[in-house]
Amino acid sequence: MIAFFSFIFTCQITLADIRIPTKEDYLYGDIWSRRFVEASDLQSPKYARSLFSAVRFGTGSGIYLGKFNHQHILATNKHVMDSSDCNFNSRRTVHFYGGIKGKGADCVAMFEELDLAFVSFTVAEQDEEKLKKVATNFAFDTVPTKGTKIFFFGYPSVENPLYEVMFGGDDDCRVISETGDIRFLNQPLSELLTPPKRWYFATACDMAKGDSGAALFDIDTGEAIGIVSSGHPPANVRYNSSAILNSDLLYDPEIAWKLNLSIPAIKMKAVIQQKLSEDEFSPSIKKTLTAILNNQPD
Repeated sequence: MIAFFSFIFTCQITLADIRIPTKEDYLYGDIWSRRFVEASDLQSPKYARSLFSAVRFGTGSGIYLGKFNHQHILATNKHVMDSSDCNFNSRRTVHFYGGIKGKGADCVAMFEELDLAFVSFTVAEQDEEKLKKVATNFAFDTVPTKGTKIFFFGYPSVENPLYEVMFGGDDDCRVISETGDIRFLNQPLSELLTPPKRWYFATACDMAKGDSGAALFDIDTGEAIGIVSSGHPPANVRYNSSAILNSDLLYDPEIAWKLNLSIPAIKMKAVIQQKLSEDEFSPSIKKTLTAILNNQPD
């Protein structure tokens, strides 16, 4: 009996110690930039297109690229998928802002070093033209440039119990790695004994769990320059101050690599082209990937 009550007490202590992440764990700078969609977003062509191309897929986010080789294609993170390869298809539903739903999601291709997956799906006939208007492909030739301000629409879990789409972006949300500095690093937070290595650039945006797979947009050009991948939560509380964050980055630029890490579109192109040259895919998949890289939708 004593042992039983000791077990109950131990469980109570353990449960009490469980900590639910808060926005402070993902905050960089003075202000938490995440907010729900506003009317002004719908009135801005740049924001509206980015919003309507953003999707919720499983427990993560993604971007609708368009219809290639007769398939609707979205991009998300490999780690958002149910499996480590494309032999398993979850048939998940693809959720768009505004109510459009994609069905029968199938994996097209995965790239470990990019934490990237392309997924095909189908939509109702009446939604075909709607999606054509919002499709947004990556700017595969754009180099991540230090200081570029960015924004994104993702589906974070923090302070968002219904997993609604949320905007992210403020003065701190920018590329903080040096221009063209793209590094092949171990994935942060990996539970594997040997973490996978991915190609990254660094940002200081307020990204949380659930934003994985969301596209990052240059606020000036509207180009999709990369995709959210990983971070180092909980954030260092020092960097809840914009002034301290900027000062520390000026003193030690390497701090950038301890914040948020994203996959650059320009490296997607290089890696996928290499894989295509190695003849790793079926003719149909090669046709799809080539059309995506060349931005040649149906």
